[in-house]
Amino acid sequence: MITFANTLEIERPIDDVFAYLGDLRHVPAWNWAVTSTRKVSEGPIGVGTEFLQTRSTPAPATETLRLTAFEPPHTIAIEGALGPFAARLRYRLEQAGALTRVVNDVELTSPGMLRLAAPILARRIQGSVAENLRVLKALLEGPQAVRR
Repeated sequence: MITFANTLEIERPIDDVFAYLGDLRHVPAWNWAVTSTRKVSEGPIGVGTEFLQTRSTPAPATETLRLTAFEPPHTIAIEGALGPFAARLRYRLEQAGALTRVVNDVELTSPGMLRLAAPILARRIQGSVAENLRVLKALLEGPQAVRR
């Protein structure tokens, strides 16, 4: 199993950051490995909402992701497949003055022989996730910052 956390601070109100992160249709804008994400369940976004995501890396794949926690404006949890991994992701948000602190906890379960490479993959994956989060930060803080 691969587990890690990345933390960043975003110069945006917590409600704005939560609204953007909680709608997984925004993921392709800040995650270079994801080409599309669409909501496939009915109703408003909340616990149980499912999204179908297409990725190009590490190999082309279509994945189903489900929100398992949705507690505005503090917690978003997601379960599903990410590439070859079973994944559990959590975003914990807290207001820190004018900033929103985001902690992204990641738990990936490696299948079969991939488990042997987990220690090496962990650093690489954590670095890629950190880079994606830097893009998210730049996007949300940019001059024409994304609105809900």
